[in-house]
Amino acid sequence: MRKKAKKYVCMRCKRAFSSFDTLRVHSKKHLKREVLDELKLLESGHVPDQSKIGSDFKGKNKIIIS
Repeated sequence: MRKKAKKYVCMRCKRAFSSFDTLRVHSKKHLKREVLDELKLLESGHVPDQSKIGSDFKGKNKIIIS
């Protein structure tokens, strides 16, 4: 009897992968895309409502984009 192949699913886009390593590589692509989108928002002048840790963004610290 043959065992069923274990499927690894990306929680963000619901794509299935045959190995954990391919899922890990795919997941890194999501992180890069999210960071770039956040930087584009900051460059255009968007001020976030919350900081990364979830507290209210007070704007005391300058946002430096290099």
